[in-house]
Amino acid sequence: MGYSIAIASGKGGTGKSVISTNLGVVLAKAGKNVLILDADLKMANISLLMDLEYPEITLSEVLSGEADLKDAIYEKYGVRILPAGIPLSKVKKARADRLENVFKEIT
Repeated sequence: MGYSIAIASGKGGTGKSVISTNLGVVLAKAGKNVLILDADLKMANISLLMDLEYPEITLSEVLSGEADLKDAIYEKYGVRILPAGIPLSKVKKARADRLENVFKEIT
């Protein structure tokens, strides 16, 4: 059985991305199967913090129906990462109503 940990805040700059990436790496080093989902479609930072700059396929492409989920998951430091798209042009195509299906598929 898997567990989900949500780290959220209504304000930017509170450390959500830093906590998420550090917690993910620590859990992975402890032998846990970790996937970090960056659902911040407007100010995505997880990919940058995980040394995965400008991934070609992101959550934005999955939500817009342009890519399969499996193609948007990358691995770094023993952690699987589902990054959000950084360019706003990608965000505009994303459909938030598809996010529920992404959650169902990764859990």
